[in-house]
Parts: sequence; C-alpha cells; structure tokens
Amino acid sequence: MNPEAGIVEPLLPMKKRILFVADDPHSLKALRAMVGPMEREWRMTFAEGGAQALEHLDHCAFDVVVTDLGMPGVDGRQVLEHALRLHPMAVRMVFAGPSDQERLMESLGVIHQALSKSCGLEELTVLVGNASRLGDSILDEELKRAIGHLECLPTVPQMYQELRVALEEDGATVKRVAEILCQDMGMSAKILSLVNSAFFGLRRTVESLQEAVAFLGTETIKVLVLAHGLFDQTGVLETKVLTLEDIWRHSLSVAWGARALAAMEGLSRPLHSEAFMGGMLHDVGILVLAKNFPERYDRVVQLSAEERLPVYRAEHLEFGLSHAEVGAYILGLWGIQPAVLKAVSLHHTPSALRVTSFNPLLAIHLADNLCGVRDHHALFEHSALDERALGILGLREHLAGWRKVLAKSAW
Repeated sequence: MNPEAGIVEPLLPMKKRILFVADDPHSLKALRAMVGPMEREWRMTFAEGGAQALEHLDHCAFDVVVTDLGMPGVDGRQVLEHALRLHPMAVRMVFAGPSDQERLMESLGVIHQALSKSCGLEELTVLVGNASRLGDSILDEELKRAIGHLECLPTVPQMYQELRVALEEDGATVKRVAEILCQDMGMSAKILSLVNSAFFGLRRTVESLQEAVAFLGTETIKVLVLAHGLFDQTGVLETKVLTLEDIWRHSLSVAWGARALAAMEGLSRPLHSEAFMGGMLHDVGILVLAKNFPERYDRVVQLSAEERLPVYRAEHLEFGLSHAEVGAYILGLWGIQPAVLKAVSLHHTPSALRVTSFNPLLAIHLADNLCGVRDHHALFEHSALDERALGILGLREHLAGWRKVLAKSAW
C-alpha cells in the first residue's frame, strides 16, 4: 500500500526457493552458470556435496531440491530422504548419468523426477515449473504434506500378483507385461513417469504402456517390481464405503470407453492411446484422497449420495478442491505428459479448455459420465455432462450413438 497515493500495489508472486547440489567445485560452477539467468525468478542456494546440502536443509525450507545422484559420502538419495523428512512438500529431483541407472532404480521412492546430466536450462525450467505450478493452488498444508510423502499409488492386489507371476516366468513378453500394467492406475502412472523422465532424454512422449515396457525391457521391470518394490501392493483403503476395486473398475470402464469413442470419432491411433491413459488415470486424485484421508473421504461419499452431488462438488465442500486438481498435482510431480495432465485436471469441465473439435479430453469426459451408471459404486452415478462443451461443438445429437458404443465397449 502506498499511503500517500492510497493505492494498493499488486503482490508479486513469491520466488521459488531452490536448492542445487553438485558433487564437486567444477560441477557446481557449471550449474551456477547454467541457472544464472533464472536469478529474477528463483531464489537459489548452492551446496557442494551432500553434507553441505543437509546443513542447508536443516536451516531452511525449499520448494525444490535438485541434486546430483552419485556423490561420495552423502549421496543424492540421502539428500532427498532428508528433504522428505524435513520438507515433504518440496519437489525432489536428481541429475543422473548413464552409470547411475542402478542407483536411480533403487532411489525412485524418494525421487519425483530424474534429469539427465546433460539437461539444459530450458528443459529444467519447464520441469520445475510443471512440477510446482499446480501445487500453488493447494492451500491445505496437511494435504500437501501427505502428497509429498506419497511414493507410489496403491495397486490392486490381483493385478500385482498377476504381474509378479508373469515376470517370474521364463520368457515374459512385453505384450503380456504391458497388458497387466495398463489395467492398474498406480502401476501405469509410475512406469510412464519413469520412461518419460528427462533422464532417458527421449525426443517424444511415450503414451503407450507396451512401448514403455519395450523401452525399459522386461528385465528392468522385473528388478523394479521384485527387487525394489516399486509398487504399493497392499491394495487397502481404510475408507468404509469405498474400495480400491471400486475405483479400479470405474477407471477401466472409462479407459476402454474413451478409447472406443476416440476410434468412433476418427481420431488418430496415438490419440486412442492418449484417451485410454487419460481415462485410466483420471481419478488418481480419488485414490490419493481416500488413501490419506479415509474418514473425510467417507464423508464425501455420504454427501454425494445424500445431496445427489457430483463427486467433485462434494470434494470441494470437504477439502476445498477436487480429485481433479489433486490428481493433476501428483502426476505433474511425477512428470506425466501434459496432455494426460490436462485430461486429469479438466475431465469434469472440458469446456474450460475451449475445445474446437472432438478430442481425447472430451472422450474421457463422456466415458466418465456415460459409463458411471454401469459401475458398482454409487459415487460415480451423480456425474454431470458439460453441456457448454457439447453445445459449442454442436454434438448433443451424438449422445445416443455414443451410448451405444459405450455399451458395446463395457469392460
């Protein structure tokens, strides 16, 4: 406020506080030079080695921690574990080289994103922005803390056991492993985030689970699952009125339905895969909320049923935000591709994207609403079509045809 002029000056956005850690003076100097142009937007602290990084973490909270993975003494994993204990809401990233791959696989539980050592400033800026931007809208500190501690999503026990059996057999095929992975949102999200991480430096986004498994190889998947426990196989939610299987059935119905609609409307094959993965992951936020706040989520289910409210509106009343924002936040932390993030964050309100033609987001929205009546749980019955989106595109008369396609694609 300028008291003389009586003018309220706009608040400037807070600078992101970022801790950079390198293992030697030369690497640290190069890192300083690379990120120097971000001085106006980031408040940066630099640590030479893991021990110095721990001291900084003991005395200051950071929004993002970016560290070399392989360091003598205190390594990158130990730095991020320390950050997780003290500052669970911080985004955790590592720089890793080809020789660090085994160490990286062992450390995935505490890493949000893995970066190649050759990562440039432009790529780093985008990754930091994508990983932290959505979190700014989550005001519930308890919820942020819970998400920060989340290493992986609960996996349906049946799917986990099928995957173990397949991987333990001689000659496990890429196709078979991918078929199992694509039926579970937790496993799908983790594998896609790993393949699309900057560590591998792929020039294009991988959206197909079969392609992701082919790239990593079944032996790598086997090590991740059997040796490093990449997935949470407990498969238990402490909610009294909603189970993991309820969410799983709905997600599979929407995934298959969205892909069928994408095919019906003549979208390209890559967009079929985008519709499927967006459909599989669209309710990841429900899983996160129900896993971490079972009593509160039971209230959401009760409120939705009693007031006949769409689930996202009942969540707003209980949490101040919906599973759409939560799901996009956690997947953004893990580096899931932007197209899927849009589908997750806007699957209840596709008109917010100002769609100009039928696309995977609209396919997911339609499948989510029109498949809901077939599901085993009442939570998904009170959904509402985005009439504005249908009106803008002049597609209301297509509803009958879409219903027929979805009936045939029922999972």
